[in-house]
Amino acid sequence: MNGFVFSLNGLLKVRKNRRDLCRRLLAQVLADDASLVAERTRLVAEREREFDEIRRMGRQGRVSVEGTAMRRYHSIQLLGSVRGIDEKRKLTVQQLNLCRQALSKADAEVKVLERLEEKQRAAFLYRADRRAQHELEDAWMARRLLENAR
Repeated sequence: MNGFVFSLNGLLKVRKNRRDLCRRLLAQVLADDASLVAERTRLVAEREREFDEIRRMGRQGRVSVEGTAMRRYHSIQLLGSVRGIDEKRKLTVQQLNLCRQALSKADAEVKVLERLEEKQRAAFLYRADRRAQHELEDAWMARRLLENAR
């Protein structure tokens, strides 16, 4: 006997869809941040390997100036890449904050409509229960009147 239809169901679906989009975007930005962190870690490790190689070459006694210069140049390029990743991560942090705010707002909008739907459903069920109670009382009264009329 549940004939309840929420009048704002279309709006609720739109807001749930927006919330889901915010969740997906947040997940994507988090994944991007994780890949930036992994790339930064890889570059820092590679830079450290370059310096280790320069130190190893220095301990051998005979130093290749050209080889050392190339490794230093490469380590400077790696440092530039690390700094570039750090700048990208700053932007990613801003994106994460915006995504979290948008998700929070979208979630709040959905919850408001869901609470309204619950209240309207409860009111509908209360009215339906009252109607059924009145019909039962009317049927009982009619039967009682029929029995008294005999």
